[in-house]
Amino acid sequence: MSYVFSGAYTPISCKLVEQVLTKEGFTGMEEILKHLPGGTFADVKVKQTKGKGGTTSATSPSQRVVLVYFLGGCTYSEITALRFLGRLKV
Repeated sequence: MSYVFSGAYTPISCKLVEQVLTKEGFTGMEEILKHLPGGTFADVKVKQTKGKGGTTSATSPSQRVVLVYFLGGCTYSEITALRFLGRLKV
């Protein structure tokens, strides 16, 4: 992640998204999150698709969609860092 920012800086927004993706939610981050204003929300849904022969299978992790919502805007470098994180297949 720090590759995008020349190794010197990583925004907290990108770091939080990275932690949520690697740990599948906010578990274990309660101590950090209590210092941030507002609440937290993570909803993980698995979409069932019809496979060959009418069987259902879970969507593969490579087809995962993550929605990050910014209040107040974000920088182009944060968008680049999130795209970079998406290509890493965390």
